[in-house]
Amino acid sequence: MGRRINEALYDPEKSQTILGDVDNIFLSADLGIINAEGVIAHGGFFSDKGEPRPHMYRAHPNVLDVLKKLEIDALTVANNHSGDYGSEAFAEMLYHIHKADMQYIGGGSNISEAMQATYFTLPNATIAIIGADLTIGKYFAASDNKPGIWHLPGLKKKQRKNVIEQLINAGETARKHADIVLFSPHWGDNMKDAPSPNTRKIANALLNGPYDAIIGHSAHWIQGMEVINNKPVVYDMGNLVVDYAGRDDGHYGMLIAIEVNKNQVLSLTGHPLRLKKNKTTLDSSGVALNKFIERSKQLGTTMQVIEGNATYELPYRDGIHQITPPPKKGVPPAIQSHSESTSLVNESPLWSSNGIELLQAKMALTDLSVPKAGNIMELWLKAGNNAPETLIIHERSTWSNGKETKSNYDRHFPGDWLRPIDTWRPNEVIHDSSLIRHRFTPEGVIDYSICFSESTSYKDCKEWYPVGSATYNPDAKKLFLQLKEREQ
Repeated sequence: MGRRINEALYDPEKSQTILGDVDNIFLSADLGIINAEGVIAHGGFFSDKGEPRPHMYRAHPNVLDVLKKLEIDALTVANNHSGDYGSEAFAEMLYHIHKADMQYIGGGSNISEAMQATYFTLPNATIAIIGADLTIGKYFAASDNKPGIWHLPGLKKKQRKNVIEQLINAGETARKHADIVLFSPHWGDNMKDAPSPNTRKIANALLNGPYDAIIGHSAHWIQGMEVINNKPVVYDMGNLVVDYAGRDDGHYGMLIAIEVNKNQVLSLTGHPLRLKKNKTTLDSSGVALNKFIERSKQLGTTMQVIEGNATYELPYRDGIHQITPPPKKGVPPAIQSHSESTSLVNESPLWSSNGIELLQAKMALTDLSVPKAGNIMELWLKAGNNAPETLIIHERSTWSNGKETKSNYDRHFPGDWLRPIDTWRPNEVIHDSSLIRHRFTPEGVIDYSICFSESTSYKDCKEWYPVGSATYNPDAKKLFLQLKEREQ
């Protein structure tokens, strides 16, 4: 969640169609859960994730208005992007979710809350859902006095026994208070159409233990379903929303619905999805459905097709157990409104273009690490006379080694997507930041420039302002290591 999805969120009509074609599935459910892969907040700044040029996702809190209309009850926040903007923004997200009368899964104000199951009382059963990140989210794991996610080293085979023990302990605790215990893991590597042997071994242990079903996410591709001990595991549902066009595996998904009673998961239904740019529809082409069916068959599971959906009925089993009332999660602390403007004293414009005044501009690094590099551009802006109704900031990175030249382009709304120009107050100074990810050959010089435009196409830009330059240096440290050294 984030990036160009924000373009749709700010448009009253487009915001209603992001998930509009699948709304009936959500609205007909007693309980609706989605994985929020990104942070929902105004505040924070790019956070070190141990990567040289990380993807960073942040959505405006108005995304919760869209989800409320679909009657979404909870968001899983244990993944490798919910801490992209640091613990301050993560804590703000928890508060926004709570304020919207939703619950969060797999995160909390401290590690005890993050590990705790989230409970839901339905007409026919009490459900406990446990969430955890088993990928690379260790940099924003919760601690005793720090908000964050429940992270476990699930990619490491040597840690598998410890991971399983912790998850089984959490599941057994939840089972004392719930009829059904579900696990929502963020696990496995990206862009894979099948789970790893390590992931399957974790699933086997959990479903032979206290869990009734596992519904996974992380790979961004549809993976199959397996039945273990007469309990289902969907290893990966694929994506739910994307902000770019295409027809690859990342543009298909499965919306999973399960039916339960007090004793077990009775059946599972997969609704096939087709993902277009900022709009998700039901897939009638059969592509998503066939991916799910074939990949399930490879795991030894034969799905039925009923009315264009993949279904599976689980064998009936006895064993209703007595439960006690579930514990309540703590209420996240209220977050004061984030200061969205910055005062710059005695600043005259460096450049004026298209009704916008550029007061200050800088690049974080002048030396870039190799072979992969990221850099941060910061701008301070103010609306001048004749400011446009719409403003897009275009960034251009031009690389040259003296023999050839290449350029990359990107764009965003001001304020790192969060401050469209129609929200600017008179004389307000807007701080804008963007993390630029380079894919150039690791040698030579990169020149950075910007354009202010009403168009989403950089080809319509008539003026470019040079912000700075950086040089590839084999001895340079990675982006966040350099920033950390400066702070010290």
